[in-house]
Amino acid sequence: MVGAVGTEDITLSPRKQSTLLSRLTQTEQHSLVVCESCHLAEGMVKNLVDVIEKYAKSYNISSHVGQMRLKVKNEIFHMTQWDVMNVWITAILKDVDGFNQVLQSCHKSNENLQKLLKNTQASSEKDNFINKNRITALENNIMQLKKTYLDDEKNTLLQKYNETLRDEKSYALAKLKLTSEEVDAQKNEAANWREKWAKDEKVKEVLNEQLTQNTNQLEKLRSELECKVTILREKEIKMVEDKNRLSNELEHLNKTLLKKQRVEEELNEKVRDLQQKLKDMGEREAMLLQYPDLNGNLLTPTCKGDPMEDMKGQLRANKMERNQVVIWVREYETTGFTVLSSERR
Repeated sequence: MVGAVGTEDITLSPRKQSTLLSRLTQTEQHSLVVCESCHLAEGMVKNLVDVIEKYAKSYNISSHVGQMRLKVKNEIFHMTQWDVMNVWITAILKDVDGFNQVLQSCHKSNENLQKLLKNTQASSEKDNFINKNRITALENNIMQLKKTYLDDEKNTLLQKYNETLRDEKSYALAKLKLTSEEVDAQKNEAANWREKWAKDEKVKEVLNEQLTQNTNQLEKLRSELECKVTILREKEIKMVEDKNRLSNELEHLNKTLLKKQRVEEELNEKVRDLQQKLKDMGEREAMLLQYPDLNGNLLTPTCKGDPMEDMKGQLRANKMERNQVVIWVREYETTGFTVLSSERR
């Protein structure tokens, strides 16, 4: 029995498994008629093989049914129909097991990615909390430094004011002494003014030096803080990108998982239908063996009561049947190799 529909077909055995005995001559006969159950079962097997090869090609998975085509083509004349059917069903079941393994692997990858996403989110939240605390601490340090600088500047001004008051007091005392010792007072006054000028210049230099140092330190600290803030922002951007990438991969895996589940459901449904068809075919075969007349007209010669004549008639019927088989095999070779050539193209 050969199935050829379109450019895709599977090859079944040319031999008929059900062997009938003629009621007239008790000579073995072979039926060449394809029963409806066999035809339906063959169609189901072909459709299931097409579906498996389609999804195997789509997801780049090795297929046993594809490997089985060459084997069945080379051994077709040494196998019965049911042997070939069993070979196809075995290959289909192996492919279904392979799809199940791929589906389990997708489940496992999905779980691992979900765990990785949770860990990444937890780590990101922890790093953000730590970075916020660091920024708060740095801002507090800056405020403390500013306060310290203002306090130092205030103390310096107060000290300068006290010195000014003290100098003014000395100047007033010296001025009072001018009445008794005018010359000495003027000399003392000149000396005091020189001393005051030198002291003011020295204080000014010290203050300028301290101000310069404090300014440089603050500029350096500000540069360090800006660098740290830039690094923290880059880390935050990278974390957001990683989170988005993981979310996209998780969504893609979820879609792939849904596709695998639909494929598994379709394959399981077709396997159940095929098993039911095989059961119906077995019951049909048992009925044909019990009631041969249901199988159609056979090439049975007319019994004349003469054993010699009956045997000659039987030989003629066998010869006609063999001729039909030869014609059928030639047609199969022509159509079968044409279909196989189209598949290779």
